[in-house]
Amino acid sequence: MDEDREFYTLHLPYLISYVVPVLQSKKRRVEVGSGVLVNAGGRHFVATAKHCIDADVQVIRSTNPLQRAGTKGTRALHIIARDWHDTLDVGYLEIADPECAELSWDQMCNDRIVSGLVQFVGYPEVLVEAIETIPGKLTDVSLAAGTFATWLKEETDDRMTFCYPKIGRKYDEATGTWYENPFPKSPRGFSGGACFGVAKPLGRHITQVEYKLLAIQYAWNERDSVFAVPVKRWCELLTERGLA
Repeated sequence: MDEDREFYTLHLPYLISYVVPVLQSKKRRVEVGSGVLVNAGGRHFVATAKHCIDADVQVIRSTNPLQRAGTKGTRALHIIARDWHDTLDVGYLEIADPECAELSWDQMCNDRIVSGLVQFVGYPEVLVEAIETIPGKLTDVSLAAGTFATWLKEETDDRMTFCYPKIGRKYDEATGTWYENPFPKSPRGFSGGACFGVAKPLGRHITQVEYKLLAIQYAWNERDSVFAVPVKRWCELLTERGLA
């Protein structure tokens, strides 16, 4: 099984379940961002980018995150509080129990990346579809999660820089094959999304699979880079606020 197929069939269904759309009202329009569900000592949080939650915000949850869903077919998560880092583009929403899968505190990876692919998961605007139940009138929107794989270029205490994909691969469910597809020039909506690592350490008898949250994506440029805040800084933020 090649790496793309393995990730798509074995790992993506789990990783998508941890990532939620973050909708924000700005300048009379709704902007789509992403967030990651984390359970810290029995308290429930959405890890995301600061610029995704600095205005009126709503977090929604699909009953089946693998299926495309309109906002009317989802459930809003109750937001208790929000805050963000003083200087970095990272923040959190504290929410009521989402009653669904969450990453645990021990899945927050504080180690530096040394090799291998990472996977970004979010809700890019290029996959948002308008729904007009009444012709000419927008009545709903349809959201879908997306993902892309890339490699680390540079890492500091405050920022991870990854290669910006030029050509991606897309799965054709009808034929069961992968084909090359140009990567969006402006993948808005991935901001606040997850940078995951999939580790497969060998045990004595079986191969264990570990999902680790490495960073929170917040920006990109169209030349060559995707930027993310190491999740260690997000964990420090919660600790400083007395939340973890």
